[in-house]
Amino acid sequence: MKHLLAIVLGCLLVQVGLTAQVRYSGRVVSSEDKTPLALVNVILLARDSSFIAGGVTDELGRYSIVMEEGKVPHWIRATCVGYESLLRPISLYPQIGAELILAMHTGELQDVTVRAKRKAFSLKDGAFVANVSAVPSLRNSGSIDNLLNRIPFVQGSGGSYSVLGTGGEATLYLDGQRVQDASILQHLRSQDIASVEVINTPGAQYKASTKSVIKIQTIKKQDMTSLSASQYALLQNRLSTYTGVNVAHSSARTYWTLNAGYSHTAMASGNTDYYALRNAGGGPVGDLQHLGYDQPK
Repeated sequence: MKHLLAIVLGCLLVQVGLTAQVRYSGRVVSSEDKTPLALVNVILLARDSSFIAGGVTDELGRYSIVMEEGKVPHWIRATCVGYESLLRPISLYPQIGAELILAMHTGELQDVTVRAKRKAFSLKDGAFVANVSAVPSLRNSGSIDNLLNRIPFVQGSGGSYSVLGTGGEATLYLDGQRVQDASILQHLRSQDIASVEVINTPGAQYKASTKSVIKIQTIKKQDMTSLSASQYALLQNRLSTYTGVNVAHSSARTYWTLNAGYSHTAMASGNTDYYALRNAGGGPVGDLQHLGYDQPK
């Protein structure tokens, strides 16, 4: 546990800006006996609930979040396995020395004690691992969003997740394969997950642009197919429309995605149509372009 919390100490200062900075600090305790709570995600949110900055408490329940001056948080959120989540206006607490009190979630806390057969959290080659299937309170989280937001260092929703203190969106892996279309994760339930591994300092095996990595391992390989479609129109001197369809499939041995799109631009001298198909790697597998010129009326 000491080694695990050493990782937390290294991640206490989050979202460091290049300009003047503002610090929010405090501690998180249990409502039962004011015991300090470690590995609590403390998140600062804007008025529209968008993420601003966040951090994770140390073994003394302390958090310290540094953010750029000019950003104004409206909400503060704290989540911890075994406790009810807290979401309140940040104006209720002092900027320095706040005390966040979490209420115990009945029937869940005993799931994450050190007496459990398998620890809820562990370190593996420097990565933080949550053993989801071994802890009922994690296993019964429900959606993948609910599960990931209960895991220390992770925040996000709708397929877009980040690791606190790293900046940028995390690269996702499902059963050892990189996820090209994050919408496929929305088909997963927490009962399907064996473990979640969080890497905040990716090694040389990842691209240099990789900020962080989240690896999701299922209990058994999932055969999943997702379908999404989008359409938009833009009017700026000319009318442009775009329609796209994405199909993604994941199985025990393969992962593939197909993107098909159609765009149309109306010009004074004619119309331009463009069709494209793209594979999982993003390269075109087939392009068709049709130019049809109409005489202006």
